[in-house]
Amino acid sequence: MKKLSIFLLVIIISSCSSMESDADKVCDYYELKAKIPELEIQILKGDEKAKKELQEVKDNIDIIEKDVEKLEKKYKDNKAYEKYLSENCATWSELNEIKKLWDKGIKNLENLNLDGLENLNLDGLENVDI
Repeated sequence: MKKLSIFLLVIIISSCSSMESDADKVCDYYELKAKIPELEIQILKGDEKAKKELQEVKDNIDIIEKDVEKLEKKYKDNKAYEKYLSENCATWSELNEIKKLWDKGIKNLENLNLDGLENLNLDGLENVDI
């Protein structure tokens, strides 16, 4: 019984470290993706080093993108995985918050009753300060 308990403990610990390792890979991916807009701005300003760095970032993204897609499917709806990312990956956490707000906005639009708005008279509202 003691051997079984130790064996199960080892499996649990290794699966957690595996999940953490997977989450760290996903975090690296999102951090790379987040660099792209800033590098593109630097390129527009004439920074030649940024061109090379942007290409390196895109190459690295291409290398890990398929693995990240598999990991996101593997851990879909896994609360421990999401908690680890939210606590250890600022970029993922920020993007996840934006996604939640976006989804909420879309849901609100879907629930909005627009019946009768086609007859709404908005004459004179162009000079109203809001």
